[in-house]
Amino acid sequence: MTRALFLLMSGLCCLLMFGNFQCEQHYCSLEFELRNWHSVWLNNSGIEPITSSDPIPRSALGIRLSAAFLNPDSLSVSENEACSWQAFHPISQLEIFATNGFDTIANGDNISSRFRLRALNAYSFQYLTLEQALGPVNFFYAPVTPDYEIDLVMIEPPSQSGAYQFSVKITYDSLSMPPSPDTFFTLPTVILQ
Repeated sequence: MTRALFLLMSGLCCLLMFGNFQCEQHYCSLEFELRNWHSVWLNNSGIEPITSSDPIPRSALGIRLSAAFLNPDSLSVSENEACSWQAFHPISQLEIFATNGFDTIANGDNISSRFRLRALNAYSFQYLTLEQALGPVNFFYAPVTPDYEIDLVMIEPPSQSGAYQFSVKITYDSLSMPPSPDTFFTLPTVILQ
């Protein structure tokens, strides 16, 4: 019995050493940059948020921030290849401001705590605070796409219907990155009902 076990183990060792086996799956890790930010309003009253230019129910307001996904190496990656993507210049802070005040909010106040990032995690959606969202925003597993999107939903809307305006500030955690005019922008006026 001992001899049979020894022969079996020796055979397996030879097979692994001299066989054409790959014990390691190909793993790729790439960096990306985000440029040319723009936004659209979302109506989050249904199953999925949809873009909208019509008046939006106050309780269903959302913002989709989009940016060009830039990576010179992305052309060499196949669609089916499993890659991790990490921001070359990570976003260190994502803030939303009330351009025009409302309720007890003054003009220009930071209202980031009233928003949540809608993030896909293990095939289900989570709603993360903007501070919690920095990980999913800067590092993810996904196929190469030309656009990068972040969906933000407002969880504490204004108490009154009317026209509102918000601003977004995106701060990058990088000393080598030159200031970009795209890191602070005011969104178009939205009508809430």
